[in-house]
Amino acid sequence: MIKRIVKKFKICFPHRWEDDITLIVLMASALDICFLLKPLNGSDSLAQMVFILAVLLISCVTQGYL
Repeated sequence: MIKRIVKKFKICFPHRWEDDITLIVLMASALDICFLLKPLNGSDSLAQMVFILAVLLISCVTQGYL
């Protein structure tokens, strides 16, 4: 029974290591962009937009739901 559930889970939620690498690279890039923009703007108001853009790019580039 548990094997069937795990198999169905793997079919519904495929996992690729390339997606993990993409996630790490894009989130690290978003963090770097925030560090670069803070001295120019003086506040963290743009950080939310940068991270929302990073999440949007991750959802467009990667496969699966997780």
